[in-house]
Amino acid sequence: MSFYDYYTDLPPSSPEIWGEQTDVGESADWYNAGYLVLLGATPNRTRTADCHFLSETRLGGCKVVVMAPDYSECTKYADLWVPVKTGSDGAVWMAINHVILKEFYVDRQVPYFVEYQKAYTDLPHLVKLEQGKNGNETGRLLKACDLPEYADTDHPEWKFAMWDTENNKAAVVNGGMGFRYPKKDESHGKWNTLNNDEKTGRQIDPALSLLDIMDEAVEVNFYELDAGEVYKRQVPVKYVESVGGRIPVTTLFDMQMSHMGVARAGLSGDFASSYDDDKSFSPAWQEKYSGIGRDTIIQMAREWANNAEVTRGRSQVIVGASINHWYHADLIYRAFTGALMLCGCIGRNGGGMNHYVGQEKLAAFDSWGQIALGLDWARPPRLQNTPSYWYIHTQQFKYDSAITDYVPVPDPAKLEYEHTADYN
Repeated sequence: MSFYDYYTDLPPSSPEIWGEQTDVGESADWYNAGYLVLLGATPNRTRTADCHFLSETRLGGCKVVVMAPDYSECTKYADLWVPVKTGSDGAVWMAINHVILKEFYVDRQVPYFVEYQKAYTDLPHLVKLEQGKNGNETGRLLKACDLPEYADTDHPEWKFAMWDTENNKAAVVNGGMGFRYPKKDESHGKWNTLNNDEKTGRQIDPALSLLDIMDEAVEVNFYELDAGEVYKRQVPVKYVESVGGRIPVTTLFDMQMSHMGVARAGLSGDFASSYDDDKSFSPAWQEKYSGIGRDTIIQMAREWANNAEVTRGRSQVIVGASINHWYHADLIYRAFTGALMLCGCIGRNGGGMNHYVGQEKLAAFDSWGQIALGLDWARPPRLQNTPSYWYIHTQQFKYDSAITDYVPVPDPAKLEYEHTADYN
């Protein structure tokens, strides 16, 4: 059995987003923050020896926000207490992302934010549109195997493309998994995430958005599963000559903008008309879930992003087990990680996601692991997904219904299995 599974202290969003287990800053880095939000964490109870950094960071002018349903111990450090309804943090952060995209990417653009997205996120990557039975749907990433110029390269199905603004074409850039395990010598050493053309090695300036250079605006289906509705919104596209013919592509950034319902000039569709429009992850939309007024959300979003702009990414989240034990914890984490990415906070001192639960960063792992994993009995240990083990062998699965009874699914017929036990 894996103690990580048993304690449930691995945030699943970390491997989902970054492909790593959990890598967070040491608590001394709290002191470097300019804006700090605590979510479901009480450091003065769970990290007592480190908690002095939380009070001391305010000496440097850091604003501390505590987002928690209860007036917990750590609220004494707060400049702002946001008493969200339990489990609704994801809705709050989706609304914060909506405001960030509207005011810091549409109304005006922050050069630091834009360059950060191009260098460190997947938002400039190109994604294909696919024809569904009710219109265009979001497809998969555009790959090297789709492009005649790159289809004969090493592992083309594991390499991805951005829009080269100088040459006005799709270009495959370094960093995809296809570069990590090369079959040919020429691919070796190109797995660093640098925006260099695979064939020429030339550094490209990728387009974050195709809005100003689009060939056409194309309507795409977007799903908001809380309401079970389908919204039709346009995205800007460029047409690419692929090995299978001419196809429309857009950037992940453009797709995200339309998914978040943020209106832009030149695009029509069912976008949010204002922050008071109860849809599209707007500040008004989140009220019915969180119980927090839209003005508070707008204030938080502006303070978060303004601080990140002037400090170059020193906005930070501290999060703990109170959120990590929710069924949809990964979605909550991914929502606030979106705000961290959009404002260039990951990998910055005083910024980023700090998840603290359990026995992280053990110095003497070998002696501890000998006991924790029973290595005196068997070597190597057979690790088991403990929740799945108990879920099946205690017959807990008999109390669950089909997945579609809990979560709206756009096309249930496409589900390979209908019950969680089937997936286990």
